[in-house]
Amino acid sequence: MPNTPEEALRTQLAEATDQQSAQYAAVLNDLGLLKLEQGDTAEAQKLFQQALGISTACERDSAGSEAACALDTEDEWETGWEDSLQQLQPAAAASTSAPPAARPASKSAPQQQRQPAAPKPDRSSTGQTSSRRSAPSPAKEPEAEAEQEVPFHGEHILEVHGLSASVDSTALEAFLVQFGVPPHGPVVRWVDDKHALAVFPNPAGAREALASCENGTTRFQLRRFAEASLASREQPLGQLLPPKPRPRTSDVVARRLIGNALNLTGLRNKVGEKELAAKRKEAAASRQVRREQLDAAWEDD
Repeated sequence: MPNTPEEALRTQLAEATDQQSAQYAAVLNDLGLLKLEQGDTAEAQKLFQQALGISTACERDSAGSEAACALDTEDEWETGWEDSLQQLQPAAAASTSAPPAARPASKSAPQQQRQPAAPKPDRSSTGQTSSRRSAPSPAKEPEAEAEQEVPFHGEHILEVHGLSASVDSTALEAFLVQFGVPPHGPVVRWVDDKHALAVFPNPAGAREALASCENGTTRFQLRRFAEASLASREQPLGQLLPPKPRPRTSDVVARRLIGNALNLTGLRNKVGEKELAAKRKEAAASRQVRREQLDAAWEDD
């Protein structure tokens, strides 16, 4: 029995009787997606090109019938991966997209020298760091501001303290997975060598984990976020947000993401993209109608 997804896919390729079928191309595409997730872009591109060749041959044999060559399965991809996939573009393409550096104008140099003379409010006396200049109230403490912005008032967060050097993320995740609902369990955010934050999707999971710790049934020490160390409470807000479930995307979106990242325009399904855009537009219009009906109902009252 294969132990990993990669071994399972390679077993399917070895057992395939027809290496020119759409099913074989689908397995190659799945293996390419797995290699791309692992960071092996060279192997992923090779697999995608091989799958594209087989898919093109199927489409030619079926006289351009897209239904006969459609993949049997759809892959789940994160729409938030688009930014990460764009980073896989060649360095030359990335350098061309960089904005040009601004040229200092020699004629405006005297005006730039006179700008510091204009009086500006001194923010250094408020005790704020540069990362918190956008705070609406300069007299507010940074940690108090962070606590105010945390969802659920931080009740979905627990601090794991007193950690030893032998504890790693794998051990913490194995302990916390029992308090979550798969596949959306808590995540681990390291603060330092002795402290880590367990961020749950909701406060219920955090309360369950804290109760098990208070009963003495765990080997980790947990405490509420309000009682956490200063370094933990000063973590950026992005590290304290509840983990969100992975969104579902279709094979059309996956092909578009991969095609844009690897410059393989043949992977894209233009017809499917148009149908998906039409469905999204229809859903947006439906939501707008419901909002208008709700507003009208409140106005009638």
